[in-house]
Amino acid sequence: MKHNEDQSAWEHYGGRLWARTLLLVAMICLGGQLVGLQGDVSRRGDVFGDASTGTASALYIPDADNSYDLGSSSFEFKDLYVDGTGNIDSLVAGTADIDGGTVDGASIGASTPLTYLGISPTGASPPTATSLAIQDNSASGDIVSIKSTSVGNPVLFTVEQDGTNATGGPAVKIITDDSNCDFLEMFAGASRIFRFNRSGTLDVEADLQLNSGGSVKTSNNGNITLLPNGSGIVVIGDAGATSSTLNTNDDLFVSGRLEVDGAAYFDGATTFSAPMTLASGNSFTFNSTAYLIKTGGSGSQLAYTIIAEEVTIPVSSGNTPVVVSSSNLAPANSIIKAVACRVTQAPGGGATVVSVGRTNGGNTDEFIDEIAVAIGTTGHNVANSDGTLTYTNMLQAAADTFDITTDADVTGSDMKIRIVVWYEQVTSPTS
Repeated sequence: MKHNEDQSAWEHYGGRLWARTLLLVAMICLGGQLVGLQGDVSRRGDVFGDASTGTASALYIPDADNSYDLGSSSFEFKDLYVDGTGNIDSLVAGTADIDGGTVDGASIGASTPLTYLGISPTGASPPTATSLAIQDNSASGDIVSIKSTSVGNPVLFTVEQDGTNATGGPAVKIITDDSNCDFLEMFAGASRIFRFNRSGTLDVEADLQLNSGGSVKTSNNGNITLLPNGSGIVVIGDAGATSSTLNTNDDLFVSGRLEVDGAAYFDGATTFSAPMTLASGNSFTFNSTAYLIKTGGSGSQLAYTIIAEEVTIPVSSGNTPVVVSSSNLAPANSIIKAVACRVTQAPGGGATVVSVGRTNGGNTDEFIDEIAVAIGTTGHNVANSDGTLTYTNMLQAAADTFDITTDADVTGSDMKIRIVVWYEQVTSPTS
């Protein structure tokens, strides 16, 4: 049946009827079903149908664009079946089950957040998750890529664990079962600056800046530098605080015990506020000319120290004339504790034995009395003195050199002997 108010049927009942609102209720029998049409029907709307088959034989075309509704909020159609493309300018759906296709230029969850999103490009079921699950079994390519071209300060990715319902689980968990896959990498352009690999190793290509301003620096030769901020110091342990004036970023404080299995080098002054104990069988070695000092206040001190010199005995000397050390091997205000020597170069000929003593304060052989001049020969005042040494004559008020005397002059080539002197140095108060 066709309704058109421009036709003769309308003209027969009084001519052209113009009406803004027409309420039409029609009962049309289509294949044994009754369909009710209710609403405002345009005067130019055409309805084509085949009552015998219950199917549409032509298009339903309204007489104006974007003007009429199909159903209403009170009278809704039940199901809609479309075997082609549904071109809809705006879609509001209570629920949606989309099995394929693409979504372009859309905001998802803009008004009401999604409760679950599963993504699996390969068609496999995504892994179990509460809100978001993404799975990709492809051989290559990025699974998730986030990019911003904003000129501002965009935060590309935020992970926040909020509320009071957490039971101790991590905010972020990264799992890889591939032995060739690292957990995390960060790049500045094409340059990697950070990597956290499967073995738990953290690789930082540049300096690691700490939150309060300090940094951990690495060098090309593998050195690691801990650099606190400003006047901060490096602290190991938290059992105490420094009792000294540690106040620069080069200072180190260890609150507990410190064990060094190898050599320890102290280039500056070293202060022990408690007794220093050496394990049984060990020794303490100082590589310095003044290595043990006992202070007495007001600048006074007693230093246990050492002095050494390798003396050359040229050809045609050693006996006439006697060779004298170039330094004062017996310093002023000292107490000589021991003297030892070693022949480091044998003479070409002539001399057969050598002796060592002070130039002015004692005998020429008081420390070393005629040891052989063969290379490697050693001697010291305990075993090789002339027997005249006592504590009193080891006191050295004035500085003195040492004489090195041979039984005959050196011939052929020079002779060399190294002399080492241990002594205590006394310093009077300065105020």
